[in-house]
Amino acid sequence: MKILDFGCGNGDNVYFLTVENKANEVIGVDLDIASATNKYPRLKFIQLENGKLPFAAGCFDAVYASDVLEHVGDLNLAISEISRVLKSGGKWIISIPHYKTEKILAAINPDYLKQIGHQRIFSAGELEAILERVGFAIISRRQKGAFMFFALWLLLRKKRNILNQRGEFEPTPFYKALMVLNQFFDWEITFKTRAKYLPLWLIAWPLAWIFDKIYPKTIKLVAVKK
Repeated sequence: MKILDFGCGNGDNVYFLTVENKANEVIGVDLDIASATNKYPRLKFIQLENGKLPFAAGCFDAVYASDVLEHVGDLNLAISEISRVLKSGGKWIISIPHYKTEKILAAINPDYLKQIGHQRIFSAGELEAILERVGFAIISRRQKGAFMFFALWLLLRKKRNILNQRGEFEPTPFYKALMVLNQFFDWEITFKTRAKYLPLWLIAWPLAWIFDKIYPKTIKLVAVKK
C-alpha cells in the first residue's frame, strides 16, 4: 500500500502513518519541506513545484490532506492532481475547517484568516459537491475538534496572534496547557500521545462527542475515487 500525505507540513502525519502502517510506503509533499526533513530525516519528503505532483497516474492507494485545501491557491489544480495520482477505488481522507466556527473566529480577530493562511471558507456541503462532480463518492463525514475551537476562541479573545499556517501561537504556559488538554479530547491523537496513560480521556471523549455536534472545528471526509 502506498500513501501520499498532501501538504505534510512538519511531517508529523507522515511519521504517524509510517508507524501505523509499517509495511507501507508513505511520502509527504509540500511547498516547503525543510521543517519536515529536519524533524524526520529518515522519512521521505518531496518539495512541490508549480502545484504539480511528480508521480505517475494511479500510483497511490490513499491520499491524506489534513487542513490543507483551505490553504491552496489553485483548488481545482490540487483536486485534479490528487485525483490523477490516486488509484480507482483509492481513498482520499480530507480534513477542512468547519464553516461555522471559522466565521466565529474570524469575527473575533478580523486578521484570523490572513494570519493562518486560509484562502477560503468552504460553505456547507461545498467541498462534497465539488468532489462528487469530479468522480468521487463520499463514504464518511464526521465533525470533530470542539475543544480546539474553544482553545482558539480563548486565545483570540486574549488578543494572541497566530504565528504560522499550522495555527500555532507563542508557546506560553497557557497555550501549552490547552494543547495538552486537547490530546484528551481529540480521539484521533489521544493514543498517539502520553494522554493515553491518564484515563481523563474516558470523560473527555463523551464530552467531545456532544460538543463536536455543536461547535466543530473540523469536518473530516473520506472520499473514494470511482
